Amino acid sequence: MRDKSAASLDLFIVSALLLFLEFVLIRWITASISITAYYSNIILISCFLGFGLGCMLSSRRDFSRWAAAVLVLLILVCRLYDGATIASPFGADYIFSSKGPTHGFFIVPAVYAGVACLFTCIGQRLGAEMNGLAPLRGYTVNIAGSLFGTALFGLFSFWQTTPTAWFIVVFLALALLARRHRRALAATGLLAVLSVVVVHAQQKTSLWSPYYKIRLSAIPPAGSGSFGVEVNNDYHQYGLNLSRQWTSRDPWLRDWGRIYDFPYEISGKTAPEVLVLGAGTGNDVAAALRHDAARVDAVELDPLIYDIGLRRHPERPYADARVHVFLNDARFFLKNPGRRYDMVVIGWLDSHRLFSSLSNVRQDNFMYTVESMRQIRSALKEDGVLCLSFYVGRPWVAKKLQGMLAGGFGHPPAIYNYPAGGYGDGGHLMVIGPHAAPSRTMPGFNDIDRVYETLKPTPVPTDDWPFLYYQDRTISRDYAIALLLILGISIAGVSLAMPSRLAATRSNATFFLLGAGFLLLEVKNLNRLALAFGSTWLVTSIAVSGVLTMVLLSVWCLQNRLAPRESWTWAGLFGSIVLAACWPSGLLARPLWDGALTALVISSTFFFTNIAFARFFERTGAPGESLGFNVLGSVIGGLLEYGTLIVGFKAMYGLAVFFYAAAWWSGRRRPALSS
Repeated sequence: MRDKSAASLDLFIVSALLLFLEFVLIRWITASISITAYYSNIILISCFLGFGLGCMLSSRRDFSRWAAAVLVLLILVCRLYDGATIASPFGADYIFSSKGPTHGFFIVPAVYAGVACLFTCIGQRLGAEMNGLAPLRGYTVNIAGSLFGTALFGLFSFWQTTPTAWFIVVFLALALLARRHRRALAATGLLAVLSVVVVHAQQKTSLWSPYYKIRLSAIPPAGSGSFGVEVNNDYHQYGLNLSRQWTSRDPWLRDWGRIYDFPYEISGKTAPEVLVLGAGTGNDVAAALRHDAARVDAVELDPLIYDIGLRRHPERPYADARVHVFLNDARFFLKNPGRRYDMVVIGWLDSHRLFSSLSNVRQDNFMYTVESMRQIRSALKEDGVLCLSFYVGRPWVAKKLQGMLAGGFGHPPAIYNYPAGGYGDGGHLMVIGPHAAPSRTMPGFNDIDRVYETLKPTPVPTDDWPFLYYQDRTISRDYAIALLLILGISIAGVSLAMPSRLAATRSNATFFLLGAGFLLLEVKNLNRLALAFGSTWLVTSIAVSGVLTMVLLSVWCLQNRLAPRESWTWAGLFGSIVLAACWPSGLLARPLWDGALTALVISSTFFFTNIAFARFFERTGAPGESLGFNVLGSVIGGLLEYGTLIVGFKAMYGLAVFFYAAAWWSGRRRPALSS
């Protein structure tokens, strides 16, 4: 019989493993099987499902030792489908090629089920360890381990480590959990070697930034030093030599050069101070320097993309003393740019795909909103110019961009395309200023404003509904079918795992409802922090760590009789949700302090939610199973989060209030604990 210290250590290890592995799979699977990147939060939800099922099965026959084998199968599937084209069942309306061998909405549920199986194995071990400790002690150790796993992956992102390192850590944790069983330990070691070899072979030609798997390739003309950048198996950008030496001798480079020179030629004036948002490897920065800019502020989110441009771009724009680089999110930079500019360039900024009706919130979505355009307008001088370049896959995308710019500036932009350029007719260049859109005749460029005047209006992206790639407020057919299949998998898994004695009890209903409300608030919390601090890997780590820290604080308050009484807890919970929903940004002049205050306000909600949860959890007779129902509720909350595609983010606060009110009603007849 193990003592409590050994049980606590194992619980800490398995809790840290679950959070670390969750981040690993979100990065690894979406970089390998491209279609999964379109289905926001699916891998996260499958982790929650498996975690919940495992906790519910904690008293059954032990199958947690199968975790390493299931992980190997997932790794092999990712290797098989790495870079594969997946067919859309609905044809050319979507970006997926019809040449693909397998329909997308079958691949996504299959991955969902595989990840859920893996986390079921590990979750069973967690549930068993939880059952061996007092509820609040086990819960505290669980949260502490989760916080450690989150911080560890945050450090790995900061260090720009590769998946080889990630999976070495994962298998080390699995080996530690199997250390008392020689056969299981030996099997884990063998599977670890196989997995690490496969993972290393798959990614050895890639670079890994905190956001992407990156591959570089040389492109013609030979000797120019130009190169291509591919992220997560898709084209991302070129690093082009557009110096006059090369554009004068190569027609392809000359046409690309005309596109990058366009902002300065259309404005018909010099631009001494230029801001480039989404600077990438440096093409737009080099263009500004070629047009004699005195200062260029270049904002780039990805440090590795910038480093590639610094080392490899043939024109060496980042080495110029006139260039000032800011490795940050563009929206965060725009909160306080520190100066006003003659020219702002948003150059072909697209974080993940060229276009898709299936895209949910991505790193650049908050760049393309009405509120973002208002910030840019404020950053321009009175006679300044914004030039936004974008590849438009469907006419309605350009219509949304047109409406977004009109909403931000008060009048519509001038819109051009350059059919001879690299992006052809779909490459749109939109120009606008604080007072009027510059409009000139440019040889080879078509003025296409009138094309979009007759199109049917479509919802314009805002910070509450930042879905540039969605034509209307609806859920696409691909999403609907995939989500129904995923819901069916979840229901089947719960039905098989749930012991009959646990079905439909009042206590389990309360834990379920608390979980649903919790995940809705966590997703909303992440989006608010993205606006406060920017859409970076650090924000994700801060959001998750903030929630877990609030959980630990609430448990500490309960244990030390410092928590508010039960009635005041619920009042604080509902009050904090209303405050978070109504909280404005920009109250403080300094963006960092304003973001910190916003983070504190919206995270305070989790202090009250977890005091309510911990009180119920302290009374449970089966901690593992109760935690399982709580996590399964989070699965439903995660699936309902897709409703933001219809109603926007703020409405999710109302849905969270509904779940918490139902949880209060469900648990109100239980005797209150003294605080």
